[in-house]
Amino acid sequence: MRILLICLLCTFPWSYPEAFSTPHHGRRGNFNALSNAKEVAHDKMLALLHAYLLRIEDRRLTIHIDEEWASLPYSRGSHAMTLPNGPRPDIVAVDVARNELFILEVTIVPMPALEKYARRKVAKYAHLIKDVTNLHAFPPLAVAIATDGTVHQSTWDALSAVGFDVKVAENFVSEARVIAMSRPDARVRRRGRGGGRPPGPRPQA
Repeated sequence: MRILLICLLCTFPWSYPEAFSTPHHGRRGNFNALSNAKEVAHDKMLALLHAYLLRIEDRRLTIHIDEEWASLPYSRGSHAMTLPNGPRPDIVAVDVARNELFILEVTIVPMPALEKYARRKVAKYAHLIKDVTNLHAFPPLAVAIATDGTVHQSTWDALSAVGFDVKVAENFVSEARVIAMSRPDARVRRRGRGGGRPPGPRPQA
């Protein structure tokens, strides 16, 4: 019995760290892949929004992407804002000529969670408005699109607030929907539903 136990201990790969460090595929691997895909889709939509903001003809915007709020010159820098893991809005856009500041958040979620997350994104940074100095700060704006292509009304409101005309807003939304519906989990749901839902209400001309 002792001889058998010794043989087992000798043959088990204790001396091979890679036996424990090799990534395991399966459910956790699928979860990590989906998580990465969500981040990629979010970043693509964020980049798309940034590009469109730069093309607004009658605005010259200074745009900050995913920067710590406390580090921006428009913040009073109160103690609560300077704590570790402080607020980092997706986009802070400033039109100095018009004395205006916009906080924009991008979100892509499954359709059942669209309303909830659109409201959550707005509420998350609402307190920053009181921290702005020398600028008119608009309430936070949410660009929220579901993975089935549904566009939340807050998206149209946000695009209108920053100065997109109807045609430009529709072009942006068309491209943004493609990004949202390209997520792997979106494909699974569309197969089961027989197609994505149409976009939400359009802005008025």
